[in-house]
Amino acid sequence: MSIEERIVQFIQLAALAIVFIICYQVLRPFIPAILFAMVACISTWPLYLRLRKVLGEKPTLASSLMIMLLTMLVIIPSALLATSLANNAAVPFDAIRVFLERDSIEPPLWLKEVPMFDEQFNRYWQGFSLGGKETVMLFRELLEPTKNLLFSLSNIIGQSLLQMVFAAFIGFFFYRDGEVLLQTLRNGMTKLFNSNLAVDPLVTIHDIVTGVVHGIFGAALAQAIAATIGFFIAGVPGAYLLGAATFFLSVIPMGPALL
Repeated sequence: MSIEERIVQFIQLAALAIVFIICYQVLRPFIPAILFAMVACISTWPLYLRLRKVLGEKPTLASSLMIMLLTMLVIIPSALLATSLANNAAVPFDAIRVFLERDSIEPPLWLKEVPMFDEQFNRYWQGFSLGGKETVMLFRELLEPTKNLLFSLSNIIGQSLLQMVFAAFIGFFFYRDGEVLLQTLRNGMTKLFNSNLAVDPLVTIHDIVTGVVHGIFGAALAQAIAATIGFFIAGVPGAYLLGAATFFLSVIPMGPALL
């Protein structure tokens, strides 16, 4: 290979690298939305195929209905949760602050109705309220950082909603043109490896993603049901709303502990 040919090859590789970097910079804000759309479409692809068959093989209509279902089950509840956190985050902290500012801290009335609240626990509470001033001061100092953390969480959920909207838009095209994309990927892999693979890697990826998603959301649903039953038995106001919040927070490490 002559020097001129090597220079031309180097220029081509440099131009290709520049184009790749530019494309990455343009798509970087949308990468989370693209990944979320891919996971959602892969895990619900069998449902989409059944729906498309019922609708007479109309991919555009079936894709639109799948996106509407995703919006109703994920995006709208997440928006309501973020709005509720933003509007009501300060209410319990203000109540706790007023409660801790009292000279004599009496247990709340609802706590006395709990079966485990007996005389021994009452004596412990009185000792805490009279002799635990340092602990009370520590609780007061921790209130503000905890409230700020909850506000930050609501802001993160709000930012994630925008990504979910982009994911819904991208997911429509993944559903509608998914089979074409899959065939293009298969053809590219065949040319790359110069042979037919014994095991289709796309099938393996589908099985792995589907198993992980079903496991995560199955565990989240079980935690939400158990939490809702517990809230309902304890007489906590808004048990169903808290149960729904538990479902969405369960996909986050230590998320249910925030409730």
